[in-house]
Amino acid sequence: MDPDIRTGIRKNTINDWKPAFGQGGAAQSHLENQGVAIGDIFLFFGWFRQVECIAGKFHYAKNAEDLHVIYGYMQIDKILKHQDIKKYYWHPHANFTGDCGDLNALYIPSRHLVINGTDTGLRGFGTLNYDKKRVLTVPGMLRTRWKVPFWFKQINISYHSEKSFKDGYFQSAARGQEFVISENPHLAKWVCNLIKD
Repeated sequence: MDPDIRTGIRKNTINDWKPAFGQGGAAQSHLENQGVAIGDIFLFFGWFRQVECIAGKFHYAKNAEDLHVIYGYMQIDKILKHQDIKKYYWHPHANFTGDCGDLNALYIPSRHLVINGTDTGLRGFGTLNYDKKRVLTVPGMLRTRWKVPFWFKQINISYHSEKSFKDGYFQSAARGQEFVISENPHLAKWVCNLIKD
C-alpha cells in the first residue's frame, strides 16, 4: 500500500503503524529536481470506474466512465532516506531492492494540515470520499482530459506545457504520477476546497 495513508487498515497487524508515501528512481529524481520539500502537499489521484453489486458480486456498472479522481492527500513533514527509512519496516520502500541508491525516499506527513501559515483543523494526511468536485475527468471525455480552474493556465505543471490546454479541457500526460504544480495565489484555496467535505 503506497501511499499508505488509510488509518485502521493495518491496525491489527502493525501496532506502531504510521502513514507514509514512498518514491524511488526516476519518480523521486523528478520530485527532487522540481524542488518538492517540507510543507508541500501531495494530492493523490487514481483511475476509477463505478461498480454495482449484483448477486453479491461487484461488477463494473454498464456504461460507467473511466475517471481520474483525487482520493487522498498528504502534507510533507519529513523526507527520510537511507537507514532512516528502516524504521517503517512495513512499508515497501523500507526493503526496497531496486537499483535506486539515494533515489529512495519516504515522505512522512505532518500532524495537521497547515496552509499559508494557518492550521486548517484537518490532519496532515488522509483519504477522501468520492465527490464530484474531486473528479478530474471532463464528463463524457477520456479520463486524461481534465477540468481544471482557468487560472491553471498561469502556472507551471511538470510534464506539461501551454499546448496541454485545449478547448474545454486540460490534456494530462498519458502516463505519469508526479505532476508538480508551481505556487499560485489561488492554489491554497483550491486545495482546501478539494480536501474539506
